[in-house]
Amino acid sequence: MSQENININEESSVIEEDPEYTIIPKYKKSFVETEHYTKLLESDRVAHMTKTIVWRWGECSVWLNEQEKKELLSKETVNLVDYQCEFIESSDGCVVEYSLEDEDHYTISDLKEIVMSVSEDVPDDFNNKLEAENTGDEESLRKKLLEGIYEYCNSSDMEDIGDWDMIDTFYVIEGGCVLVPEGENVEDYGQDDGTYANPGNESTFDVPDNVFSVDIASK
Repeated sequence: MSQENININEESSVIEEDPEYTIIPKYKKSFVETEHYTKLLESDRVAHMTKTIVWRWGECSVWLNEQEKKELLSKETVNLVDYQCEFIESSDGCVVEYSLEDEDHYTISDLKEIVMSVSEDVPDDFNNKLEAENTGDEESLRKKLLEGIYEYCNSSDMEDIGDWDMIDTFYVIEGGCVLVPEGENVEDYGQDDGTYANPGNESTFDVPDNVFSVDIASK
């Protein structure tokens, strides 16, 4: 994330911060949050898991100079890690997806450890039953373990009982954004069709049908 931008008026020696805006998506269901988790395994490998949530609505505060403002308003995909940004709120998560990074990197033993760490709801005999059902077929066992990881994944349990650490959170807006100056009402930027727009900047972008295809910051 970029350092705080400040302007210095040499005559008065007054330090002026860049203007603050509330940034919102033009469209509903296009505010994407990605949480990045890590866990040190018994093999000394570090497992990396991301949890991506598509929110129906989300807001952040950003501080922008005039050039950054123009650039940001022209972007279809806004990765907020590129700006001085503070999260405000999100609501009504409509899609959640977990992803174990570099799936092929892990051994069967690693995957067994991971699946038992992602939720307290995983049966104690989960791994034993899978091994019995897939004797001698390592690829099938690997596939079933990965399916179990994604079926049971629960980020709260991962942190509470699984020794996972959330190391970062990233926010992305798809389909373009709207900037609301500090002190103004977000709802004043609403349009009759349910979208939002800045006056004089009504250009539109297509929101991807599958936002998970977008290369969002997760590492």
